[in-house]
Amino acid sequence: MVNANKMHYFETLKKEDRDEVIQKEVDSKTPFICWLKGKEKKAETFEPSHYEIASSTIYLEAKGGMLKSITGSSLKDKDVLVKIPSKDLIYFTTGPFKYDKESKKYYLQLKHDFYISQQRRDYRLNCNSFIKLQLKVDDEVFEVMDVSAGGASYSAGNDNLTRFEVGKEFKICRLRINRFQCDIPLVKVVKCWPIKDDKGEPSGDTAFAVSFSGLDKKTDEELCREINGEARADEIRRKV
Repeated sequence: MVNANKMHYFETLKKEDRDEVIQKEVDSKTPFICWLKGKEKKAETFEPSHYEIASSTIYLEAKGGMLKSITGSSLKDKDVLVKIPSKDLIYFTTGPFKYDKESKKYYLQLKHDFYISQQRRDYRLNCNSFIKLQLKVDDEVFEVMDVSAGGASYSAGNDNLTRFEVGKEFKICRLRINRFQCDIPLVKVVKCWPIKDDKGEPSGDTAFAVSFSGLDKKTDEELCREINGEARADEIRRKV
């Protein structure tokens, strides 16, 4: 089966390029976000301390204040997924996450491919068991089938055909992508079509495609970054 969230711009870096990138991000103190497969909601953020090129080991310090330093990370001695957000680029990798008692730092050993990709505004993210998409319109929440920075499509019962006629506009709608949420100032219905069941018969539901507008630059960039990040994470999950 083809992965609907697979991206053609998801590339693997060579070791020498990887080492250069990691050293740059370590020097810039770019946060490293780590989590267990299927548990993005419990992701932990770490600050890079230094990078040992010879052993391909990144040393990290936990972020989270005194409580985190006392309780320690729940990721210790487990294989984790890692995301390194850097401006318009995002890096991903996986590897064993351990704790060094002598230096009192966590460390990540790079034993797998190191991926890079650019943000794409036109990328469309599809829902699945790991990606929860919802749109709240007039205080009613609808399950979203896919979303991009410019719009989304969601399903609703056929009794909503008049309510969501093509051309109808709705103000201040709430979009949710897993834990991320943002307000969409204006949502406009641009298309609708009947949803069919596995036998090709009408299911009683209709799909509605809407466009987004009115977002300020900061929110627009955050939405684009979130969509691209979730898509890349989904691809990483399928590779490990």
